[in-house]
Amino acid sequence: MFSRKLYFRSLRHFDRDMLLADLHIVSFGVKDTFDDVDDMRFVFETLFTEMLDERAPLKKFHARGNQVPYVTEECRGAIRYR
Repeated sequence: MFSRKLYFRSLRHFDRDMLLADLHIVSFGVKDTFDDVDDMRFVFETLFTEMLDERAPLKKFHARGNQVPYVTEECRGAIRYR
């Protein structure tokens, strides 16, 4: 059996207009102080993600996989009976 952690954005209390208002306030011009394109992208991504995390935070979900495929229902019943 395997499991994995999935991440998703919680949109329960998300307000698009509030996010847009916050994005208008943020000074994305700071990124222009860098010469390297990768640094500019990092600054932009960081500022954008911080605003998005305030309005639509990341949530973690633990997804569990199926049972081991080679174990039959008879074997599972025997294991539970033990």
